[in-house]
Amino acid sequence: MTRSACRAPLPGAPRSRRASWRDLDELERFVAEFTTDGSLLPRSRESLAGHLHMIRIVSEAGGIIGCGALHRVDDTLAEIRTLAVAPPRQGAGIGSRIVDALLRDARREGIERVFCLTRRPGFFSRMGFETAPHEDFPEKIWSDCRLCPLQSRCDEQAMMRSVRSRGVVATARCGG
Repeated sequence: MTRSACRAPLPGAPRSRRASWRDLDELERFVAEFTTDGSLLPRSRESLAGHLHMIRIVSEAGGIIGCGALHRVDDTLAEIRTLAVAPPRQGAGIGSRIVDALLRDARREGIERVFCLTRRPGFFSRMGFETAPHEDFPEKIWSDCRLCPLQSRCDEQAMMRSVRSRGVVATARCGG
């Protein structure tokens, strides 16, 4: 398939793109749905608005069905966070598409390593991430983990992968 053919999704097919101001209301509602059970840390409207340039969404006619953000920690390190897929669409490759796009963004920005904290280590392992100690990410612990109600009994696994050594993500899919 040619590169241009890959960029033209089928009508009604999910579309992957950077979030924009017109997405803010829906994005805020979408993210909030995942905070009640602790899947995601709460993100204020102001935080989402201030980070729109780092957020990828997948949408279809009915609205947002997935999102994820790349948060730069320093010149060489970034975190994948606020990764969520609507329950009816989980297992359909939406999360992989978002992570692929975020890894490409990281590579373009010269970031060397990307990490995440997750309750789904199998998913991130398939995406090339490896287990890492929480202590390797003191910035995360100071900025977000200290606010988490589960801080003293954290059940998330820290995972990291190199962006530069693996080149373009092999699992990239057409359609977004």
